Amino acid sequence: MLSRPLPRANSLAIFFFVWTISALYLGLNLNRGWVPHDEGILSQSAERVLNRELPHRDFDEPYTGGLTYLNAAAFRVFGVDLMVLRWLLFAVFLVWVPIVFAIAREFCSSWPAAAVTLLAVVWSVPNYPAAMPSWYCLFLATFGIFALLRYISSPRAGWLVAAGICGGLSVLVKTPGLFYIAGVLLFLVFREQQTSKHSASTSDAVRSPVYGAFVVSSLALFMVVLAWVAMRPASASEFVHFVLPSLALSSLLVIREREESSATSWVRFKRFYSLSLPFLAGVAVPLSVFAALFWRSGALQPLLTNLFVNQLQRFTDARLAPPHWLFEFFAIPIAYFLFQNARSSRPSVLPVLSQVLLALALLMVCRRSVLAFLLVLDSVRATVPLLAAAVAILLYLRRKSREDGAQDQRIMLLVSVVSTLSLIQVPYAGPLYFCYFAALFFLALAAVFSLPPHRSTLNLAVAGAFLAVFAMFVFRPASIAAFEFERLPAFPNARLNLLRAGNLRVFDDQAATYQALIPSVIQHAAGKPILAGPDCPQIYFLSGLPNPTPFFFDFFEPPAKYKAHLREQLARPDFIKVVVVNDAPAFSRPYRDMILAALAEAHFSESRKFDKFEVFWRP
Repeated sequence: MLSRPLPRANSLAIFFFVWTISALYLGLNLNRGWVPHDEGILSQSAERVLNRELPHRDFDEPYTGGLTYLNAAAFRVFGVDLMVLRWLLFAVFLVWVPIVFAIAREFCSSWPAAAVTLLAVVWSVPNYPAAMPSWYCLFLATFGIFALLRYISSPRAGWLVAAGICGGLSVLVKTPGLFYIAGVLLFLVFREQQTSKHSASTSDAVRSPVYGAFVVSSLALFMVVLAWVAMRPASASEFVHFVLPSLALSSLLVIREREESSATSWVRFKRFYSLSLPFLAGVAVPLSVFAALFWRSGALQPLLTNLFVNQLQRFTDARLAPPHWLFEFFAIPIAYFLFQNARSSRPSVLPVLSQVLLALALLMVCRRSVLAFLLVLDSVRATVPLLAAAVAILLYLRRKSREDGAQDQRIMLLVSVVSTLSLIQVPYAGPLYFCYFAALFFLALAAVFSLPPHRSTLNLAVAGAFLAVFAMFVFRPASIAAFEFERLPAFPNARLNLLRAGNLRVFDDQAATYQALIPSVIQHAAGKPILAGPDCPQIYFLSGLPNPTPFFFDFFEPPAKYKAHLREQLARPDFIKVVVVNDAPAFSRPYRDMILAALAEAHFSESRKFDKFEVFWRP
């Protein structure tokens, strides 16, 4: 993938071309499609903060809460509208694209970097342009990787601190920001080993058993915690997708630790802490500010309990298994095709034509067959564990290289973060969750392809074009339609004509349902608070009516506490006049019967059905 560098002006022109295309592509898709409860959680959380409520204390914030404050600020400045959050996401996306291009330029020339950047774009936000916290975790991980790549080139502690701040902000957005931090720590262990190896000579080589024991025990503890969190329940598929990538890299670090270095344990401890402490200090800065906010409000305990105790208890209630481990066998031909060495600088027309025709035929089949579509998609997802294992072997074989090790460090950095950030699929490994780290996966591939021997340019071009077209014309139409609403791939084109929905486009039947439901709720509520559930926070936001409960996803509450809260609210006849029941909640199905039982006790005798929603009110 390496070629003669272009003049700076040409490189800038290529970048601006990529940036413009990326902006247009997301801009055209920014208002397309929704998952109603996702929009409801994001918007209602922000509105409740705007009304001076505190996440985790006053309502069940599903995420850490940092993004909620940013969304609330956007509402305050630009108005309370669903599209405001998407435009905020779009603004950060425009900052992210140049960073992706800059990272790709670390490994390849301008045109290949442009191709990698566009591939990263089409596999990211445009597939689901809701302002989800996971997108911000991807953005911040990318910014952190860029800072660490700058550190490899110019070792200054400021870059480590900047990378750490990205990690701290990512945790404030969503707890999977911890996965980025774990990936960076794996890289820092590797860098310290690389530094010790390249400064060693045959005369001063020594053993450092104490430091080695520290590394091995720390990695063992990391793997135990990872297996405990990720393998619930334990299965071969969970092991392959969630544990194997980090296990492969941790094994590499343990094996390298057996080799002689140039320093004693004490010196190596100092080297490692000179790397990790600035990074962890950067992590601590935003976390400390956020914790202080909750401490001053007397809500630090609810914050910690909700993030690190209740979240683990909820894993079984919102779980989707990763692709079956057998897909690893389907991924092997993909890996072989990608890593095939170049044999000729001028391939004949027949192989080119045959590969292009085969790719087009496969795309056509994927458009018409759900089985073929899932086979391709899950095979690509299964390449992640193979990449981590292959890189671990590759870096082991290159351990005696006479090079300065900078390229190996760059590769280790990217693959470490990809391996740990892929844990964002725990416990819900829906196909869309691959998109939350796919951009870094493609950057990691570009990094590996930069090493000799040179790869087949034809194979890489065909594979890249296939994946780009697959993302744009097969995956994107299906990402919302098929995965979330169990319908054939289709584009949401109907405007949701409600005051707080902006220019959001949804499916025709969804628009019809909500445009009839929300006015009816507003009419019967007469400005009073309402109850809506299970799992439909969007009703509160779209109607603009208060939510007197802390519930977003109802299964967050224990059943006994949930029932008591319902009875308490419904016992006040002049307070709650309208209740909306969701007959098909995403997760909290048993809670629907609890609501209906409480309604019968409270004598809500009038009702009207709106598709899967039923509105109850007192006469």
